[in-house]
Amino acid sequence: AALDSADLVILSLRFRNWPDAEMKHFVDAWQRGVPIIALRTSTHAFNFPADSPWAKYSYNSKTSWAGGWGKHVLGETWVSHWGKHKFEATRGVIEPGATRETLLRGVTDVFGDSDVYEAYPPADAKILFRGQVLKGMSPTDAPADHRKKRATDKQEQGVNEPAMPIVWTRVHQNDAVKQNRILTTTMGAATDFENEGL
Repeated sequence: AALDSADLVILSLRFRNWPDAEMKHFVDAWQRGVPIIALRTSTHAFNFPADSPWAKYSYNSKTSWAGGWGKHVLGETWVSHWGKHKFEATRGVIEPGATRETLLRGVTDVFGDSDVYEAYPPADAKILFRGQVLKGMSPTDAPADHRKKRATDKQEQGVNEPAMPIVWTRVHQNDAVKQNRILTTTMGAATDFENEGL
């Protein structure tokens, strides 16, 4: 019910299978055009069974909404851990061209001990930060230099060549033909918020 009058929705969800009434409140808020801030696992916020009326919202949807709500609204769904989970931390690097963004005013340092996710936001997204995979869990660790195959096309690349997007914005036109301003970050584990820059 709190979503009925929300001016902003902040998501920190993962694989939810909400009852119909709760999901309807959420969808109604989204279709009203509220701005959305989506943290880390919200790219894969929903996991409904195939016979659910909400199945298309699931992160692994294979319908006309392939990738579900995360892919179509936020700009990405669950793909993979790009950095080695619990062994390779993330240093945020401001995307060239984003240095004058209002959202980044005063931000000089972003670090999180969560790993980088593999992510490919759509062309209409404005990438603000890329996540440099580090060799360890400290902000002073060197960048990782190993190679990895992308889950999407099995092509191999250096994990930081280029680094994956970790923060982006976009404007999404929803099913009710309203626009949602979106900020998505694949950072946002509880310990990441010890970093003031994030």
